[in-house]
Amino acid sequence: KKKHHIVIIGGGPGGYEAALAGVQLGAQVTLIERNGVGGSAVLTDVVPSKGLIATADAADAVRHATELGIRFKSAGKSVSPEVDIDLGAINQRLLQIAKEQSSDMQAELTANWQRPPRRQPPRNRHSPRRARRATRSQDHHRRRRRSPSHARHDATRRRTHPHLG
Repeated sequence: KKKHHIVIIGGGPGGYEAALAGVQLGAQVTLIERNGVGGSAVLTDVVPSKGLIATADAADAVRHATELGIRFKSAGKSVSPEVDIDLGAINQRLLQIAKEQSSDMQAELTANWQRPPRRQPPRNRHSPRRARRATRSQDHHRRRRRSPSHARHDATRRRTHPHLG
């Protein structure tokens, strides 16, 4: 049986899913991406932007909490909250989340990758036990670990929106 070789240029969400599908279908896949698995969408655009939006929403919620009847106290005295934004710390957190998601995606690709089966030695009609052992080994290489793609998205959501659990 001839194995197909697929080359995918761009490791963004579309390239990642295409590579994962190719690997799961048994093709030899080469994924080319300059920045890392997930591409710009994961590393610099979508994931960091969603994290930044969630951070801004949290700061805004604290700023307007008193309008909802939430009072802040310090040493028994009422105080008005002053929200201070540390963009450097926020940026480091967002880059770390993006890097972790890219690593998770790469791990999922490599977990689904399988070593090509070894060439089977010529069958020896005097040793059927040896032939059965080689067949079992091939079956082992055909198995693939399949994980739901939505788990990756849930993990990102938990990292960018920790208050949602």
